[in-house]
Amino acid sequence: MENKPIYRCSIANKWFAADATNLDELVQAVEQYAEDLKTYKKKGIILDTTYLRDGITELYTYDEALSAELGFERDQFEDEGETGEREDQTMH
Repeated sequence: MENKPIYRCSIANKWFAADATNLDELVQAVEQYAEDLKTYKKKGIILDTTYLRDGITELYTYDEALSAELGFERDQFEDEGETGEREDQTMH
């Protein structure tokens, strides 16, 4: 198996709408979050389900150009030799 750099984005689900001050703002934040996830799905971003139950959405890609476009960061564990294919799900 070829080792590939991994680029990640973590989203704490309880905070994406934390700035809402009324119901309209909450709805707008939820809709924007859903649109962002749809965009990630269309671009082939992969969902890591490890922390989903803990309220964290962990997304990743092996594509460096895509990671730069979306603002993902290189996986911190890669420098410790933990690169390679993950067995997580592509968002569907």
